[in-house]
Amino acid sequence: MSTSEDNENKSLVDMFDGNIDLIVQRARHNEQMMTRFQTYEVELLNAETLRSLVEVVLVNGKRHFGLDTITMVLLDPDAELKRLLTMEGLALRKFPNLMFTRSLDVFEPLCLSEQPQLGVYEADRHARLFPQYPRIPASVAILPLVRFGRLVGSINFGSNQKDRYTPQLATDFLEHLGRIFAICIESTQNHSKLIRTALTDNLTSVHNRRFFDQRLGEEVNRAQRRCEPLSCLFMDIDFFKKVNDTYGHSVGDFVLADVAARITPQLRQCDVLARYGGEEFVALLPHTREGLATEVAERVRNTICETPIQLPDGRRLEITMSVGVASLMDDNNCTYSGEMLLKTADAALYQAKDTGRNKVVYFEQSQIMQDVV
Repeated sequence: MSTSEDNENKSLVDMFDGNIDLIVQRARHNEQMMTRFQTYEVELLNAETLRSLVEVVLVNGKRHFGLDTITMVLLDPDAELKRLLTMEGLALRKFPNLMFTRSLDVFEPLCLSEQPQLGVYEADRHARLFPQYPRIPASVAILPLVRFGRLVGSINFGSNQKDRYTPQLATDFLEHLGRIFAICIESTQNHSKLIRTALTDNLTSVHNRRFFDQRLGEEVNRAQRRCEPLSCLFMDIDFFKKVNDTYGHSVGDFVLADVAARITPQLRQCDVLARYGGEEFVALLPHTREGLATEVAERVRNTICETPIQLPDGRRLEITMSVGVASLMDDNNCTYSGEMLLKTADAALYQAKDTGRNKVVYFEQSQIMQDVV
């Protein structure tokens, strides 16, 4: 065999070996990708609440797939998803990459197709999907979320690599992932609705005592871990028994619903309002110290007493409210339990009622420790 033939055969062998190495590398990459996807899929399917699903999608998804950016847009015409997530304690301000829209028409890329859309980032088409980022992605993958033929949102992947998402790439994997996302969102939303029904007071549409007791422990633990203040308002409608005795229980129910509707706008989304029993309401105010909590309590008291309640029969009923305030501060995080926080606010409420009603009273922990512990 000639030298040229030997060289040619050697080149063919080297080329074959190189192709084998490339095939093995791709196979290993695909295997790793499939393992990451299966792990991620299990995490998505195991998410029981809407809050946990959002965290899995936006936090774990970025890590699993090595994304530079990931955002989610959800159709929420009645702000129900926002309410459910707030009820579950998700701090929406910490998730600027979670967006809600009343109509998907404003998001042009979502309306072009129900198939994943891959390509370079185009500001006029994608800017709404990737807000508040110091560096815009170079390439994007838009995964429409579709249930029963209806578009309900999108999950949006962004990469700083221009060639990571191109129109030539196969989209089977992304299509499957989009379907999993959509199913999980619907499932957790329904689950959260059931929980909300069980934890909501039917008369006033605010949370019930069961929900409050659960959140009280969670918020106290969070405040202790992060060394943050937490305040509690204990509110009671003055002379409510007289309202029932004079006008009947149907009017009393109307008053309770009206009072709850007046209190709600005075609180933030992260605050927790509940009907504690009878004519009593309680509110937890995270990240709130004594001074601001007392201001909020005064706003609540004023909104109740300044404007008479217009009854269905046209009569006007003037009512007042007493409020007790207590705060969990940094210096007593280690010893101040949720039970003690509530008991302190309750004692302050009784002080307000015993000294004339229609007022706000603040109690420090030391006062209640001496009086009722």
